Amino acid sequence: KQVIIPQSVTFIGANAFYNCKCLTKIIIPSSVTSIGNNAFAGCICLCNIIFQSHSKLTSIGEGAFFGCTSLKQIPILSTVVSIGSNAFSNYSLQELSFVLPSSLRAINDFTFYNSTNLKKLIIPPSVTKIGKNAFYYCTNLSQIVIPSSVQIIKECAFKYCSSLSEIVIPPSVRSIEKYAFFGCALTKISLPSSLYSIGNYCFYGCPITEVAFNT
Repeated sequence: KQVIIPQSVTFIGANAFYNCKCLTKIIIPSSVTSIGNNAFAGCICLCNIIFQSHSKLTSIGEGAFFGCTSLKQIPILSTVVSIGSNAFSNYSLQELSFVLPSSLRAINDFTFYNSTNLKKLIIPPSVTKIGKNAFYYCTNLSQIVIPSSVQIIKECAFKYCSSLSEIVIPPSVRSIEKYAFFGCALTKISLPSSLYSIGNYCFYGCPITEVAFNT
């Protein structure tokens, strides 16, 4: 039920603990620099992940914690530069915290897809891109802070975030792609006057009553 990875390990490979349904707790040493694709996918009882101090972790692979349906919270360490698609796609995740100063460059495609219990998120100021379907169907997400470092919001990024009623798009954003906020509960949006493009159906179905363009 519990795994303590030794300090000699620097890499957790793809599918290393895939579908280990009895695993409840894992302690990852500071020596680990990378967690491979689907490393803990399908670990339905995994509820506790401990990263030892002074971690050197820089990357979390695609689907690394996909389907970890008992995992309610996880910290994203300041050393992490990249998170693969579908890394945290699961409906049980409630809380996500970024250890600052963050090194993360992008919220990639499908990263938090279908995380229906995620309610609040402050994206760190190192992120420049919010990927396709990144928060698709996060139906309880009611508050999100987009930093002034973000330049592009990809298609369907917040599609069907049906609890999201207000959003401020920072002046750094140049493009919001199609369906980005499709089916959200947005009543008020603030857009930068420097915005180059707003994609097809971007705010389709949103009960918008106020739009402000900020200089």
